Amino acid sequence: MVARESHAGRCLRPHLPESLRWSPTLSRTVGVAFFASEDKREFYRKYFYDIEPTADDRPFYFLTSKWRNLYISPLVVAPDEFIKDTNFVVVPHAAQFFLLCALAEAAVLSILFILAPVYFFRKYGLPYRHKGAFGLYFVLLGVGFMLVEIPLIQKFTLYLGHPVYAFATGLAALLAASAVGSLASVRFRDKRWVPFAAIVGLAIAIPLTTDPLLAATLGWPLVIRVAIVIAALAPLGFFLGMPFPLGIDVATGTQKELIPWAWAANGCASVVGPAAAVLMAATTGHNFVIFTAAALYALALVAILRMSGVPRSDA
Repeated sequence: MVARESHAGRCLRPHLPESLRWSPTLSRTVGVAFFASEDKREFYRKYFYDIEPTADDRPFYFLTSKWRNLYISPLVVAPDEFIKDTNFVVVPHAAQFFLLCALAEAAVLSILFILAPVYFFRKYGLPYRHKGAFGLYFVLLGVGFMLVEIPLIQKFTLYLGHPVYAFATGLAALLAASAVGSLASVRFRDKRWVPFAAIVGLAIAIPLTTDPLLAATLGWPLVIRVAIVIAALAPLGFFLGMPFPLGIDVATGTQKELIPWAWAANGCASVVGPAAAVLMAATTGHNFVIFTAAALYALALVAILRMSGVPRSDA
């Protein structure tokens, strides 16, 4: 039995890349083609759109474009007759494109504002020994904090039932705990590695342990769920508040002229971080973003140890 060419296939075929233009799946509905396929993973991989089941770790229901199709974003538009006769609309592949534009814009401007002061360091004779370690350290803190904050707030949205609840609870818990951690950071001047070790450990543990906990308590009253979120975030937030004042403390004793530059580098990185977090989460999932943040804080530990080796200034 020879399958007839569907109207959808006839309309859509001229607007697809050559590799998909003569795909047999266009002669059938997507559902029939999927269930007729023996290797579902291979079907997902070859299909033009990303139609894999959405998971809590990557809850982007309407993000169906694939990176490999990014270059044809302006070309993928449903013909008028196709839209007229069906209720299916071909989705333009623009999501990743706009996310990349936002990230590139923030990154380029941040690099400009971070590197431009180096010229004035030399012009006015300011010290800039180990400036790479200083700048890298505060950049890593800015990006790392956002790579923790953004995905955790997203993860708790489902748990608390509304983005407003998740944002208010998650942000308040992290910032309040970070403020307390900043006050307590003075106790770790001689053991600067401790907060970083705690952050890396908690950032790895939270995604692995909270997912089962959230699933088990999803039906509990809202007040109790809010308390669980606060309890889960408070220890991590406490230690997240320490690296920045520890870095400023090192800079104060060694090269205090670099402190304004450190603030600027951290602020710029805090703008790049959210765009990177969303782009990474949409591609790899929230948990991977948090694991990446753990790696960034491990690199920050190396940077602050290098900063600590700079001889203290006389001022």
